[in-house]
Amino acid sequence: MSKTTLDSVLSQYEKNTQRASSNGAMSQEDRLKRYFTTYLPKGSKSGQKRVRILPTSDGTSPFKEVWYHEVQIDGKWTKLYDPGKNDGERSPLSEVYEELMSTGKESDKKLAMQYRPRKFYIVKLIDRENEDHGPKFWRFKDN
Repeated sequence: MSKTTLDSVLSQYEKNTQRASSNGAMSQEDRLKRYFTTYLPKGSKSGQKRVRILPTSDGTSPFKEVWYHEVQIDGKWTKLYDPGKNDGERSPLSEVYEELMSTGKESDKKLAMQYRPRKFYIVKLIDRENEDHGPKFWRFKDN
């Protein structure tokens, strides 16, 4: 019997129960200087942010559509770029999704939802509260 992409992913998952620590990871402070976030401070229930969306050089929409997989790793949700939907290249996570959906089993369809790519938008902007940080990128879900 030939080994499928799903078998390979599940086998790899079983072997790697701990996430390897990444070298050269960006600090939280550097991340906040480069990327815009809408998280509220602890204890706050609402808030406002002022931004200026930067125009594109070619006059197209500043909102770029991109596809990501949202997967939970060590209890934290991580977004992984989908090369299949974005670049037309092979996407192992999408292959797992399609294979699980094709079985016809309800349990596989439920599991497949973990591998489904989701649409996001990315826009380049200036955070008016931190203009000295320069242009930032904001990624948010389609919905």
